[in-house]
Parts: sequence; C-alpha cells; structure tokens
Amino acid sequence: MWRDLERVCAKHGLPLRRPSAFPRNGLLAARVAQVADDEGWAPDFTRAAYRANFAEDARSVSRT
Repeated sequence: MWRDLERVCAKHGLPLRRPSAFPRNGLLAARVAQVADDEGWAPDFTRAAYRANFAEDARSVSRT
C-alpha cells in the first residue's frame, strides 16, 4: 500500500509522509465528508484531510 501511495503521489506531484500513527480514527473525517459532499465543499475538505494526515502528519484538528 505504501509503495502504491508513493507512486500515485509522485505521479501527481503530491507530498507524502508516512503518518506516525496508522491507521488513525477516521470517523469524524467521514462524518464531515458527508456534510461536505451535501454542501459542495467535499473536494477542498478531502484535500485538506489528506494533506493533514499524509503530508503533515497532523495528529488532531484544531477546533477554534
């Protein structure tokens, strides 16, 4: 899986950093993605979630 992700990211010029914890609990992200899809901002949310987990190794989301 990691090698496949490396290839896909290289092909599309996307950064990839293996998360320090994998898998992470994605329930909240999945719920937000449902709302995002209904409201039309799913692509932006998906990119941000990917970047946070697989490029920045963010452990949590800031809730401000």
